[in-house]
Amino acid sequence: MFQTTLNNRITFEGIGLHSGETIQVVVNPSYSETGVMFRRADIQGSSYTKASPYTVTSTQLATSINCGKGSISTIEHLMGALYGLGVDNALVDVYGTEVPILDGSAYPFVGMIREAGVKELNIKRKYLKFKKKIIIEKGDKWIELIPSRFPSPPFSGPRLGRRICPLAIKTPSTRPSVAVKSACSTAGSIVM
Repeated sequence: MFQTTLNNRITFEGIGLHSGETIQVVVNPSYSETGVMFRRADIQGSSYTKASPYTVTSTQLATSINCGKGSISTIEHLMGALYGLGVDNALVDVYGTEVPILDGSAYPFVGMIREAGVKELNIKRKYLKFKKKIIIEKGDKWIELIPSRFPSPPFSGPRLGRRICPLAIKTPSTRPSVAVKSACSTAGSIVM
């Protein structure tokens, strides 16, 4: 598969959950190999910052990233929708301190991305392939990545217990239903 970007620009505005301000956002198509990059367009001279674990400054109540002379928070729903629809590259101009919350889910972003369309670029997409089990622990929390060619069924106990929720997402066209419907899951199972 090849890397992708938006076919057309997306422009929207809404209320910031934490600031209460009306904020405009413009999501532009981008070239291959740029990734998803954010910019505080309301700050003169602000440059784009790639959204990555290395630019995250906080996950308290929202995901915030450092963006040159400022920061942008509440990026998680837009990022989830972009990833869920297979958009690898985009330039996001935010005219304020946060991405508007809209209805509180990724659903409105999914609709806007579908309307704008997604197009393939000329560079192949890069994938991570896990060859051995990886466990990451922090305090009493942990995540385990297990290489597998076949998904395992989800498990939910009477008190939620251990949950295994593997997802085999093969094409971007199957991603939207998983992204939207996973928000409606109960007791660790995905409602499809």
